[in-house]
Amino acid sequence: MPYCIAGSIIWYELGGIHFYRLLDVLASAKLAWFIPATVISFAIWFFGENLLFSRMFSYFHAPTYYIELMPVTAAAYSLQLINVLGAGSAFVVFLHNRKGANWLAAGVTVLFLGFIDGLVL
Repeated sequence: MPYCIAGSIIWYELGGIHFYRLLDVLASAKLAWFIPATVISFAIWFFGENLLFSRMFSYFHAPTYYIELMPVTAAAYSLQLINVLGAGSAFVVFLHNRKGANWLAAGVTVLFLGFIDGLVL
């Protein structure tokens, strides 16, 4: 359901733009701008959530300071990354063993699905 909502919002926002114009704009995107923007976005997200967690635990439990929660937040996100990679690897193995897809095609399929998830979220 969230994908339908996100897709509807994107479709509505792109209402007046022709598809080929959108492809031209995407093709002219510069990686030199994308990478720093992604790193800054991740840093804001990571440090902001760390602040949120420290405040939340301070309100509902014992006083928790921002700095002492930093390694915990980093460990939690590292475990989430391992979980995503493990699940994606299992999906690739399933596609290879059960459906006969070659390793590269199965891996690219999972990467594409992850790319779509990242864009939608």
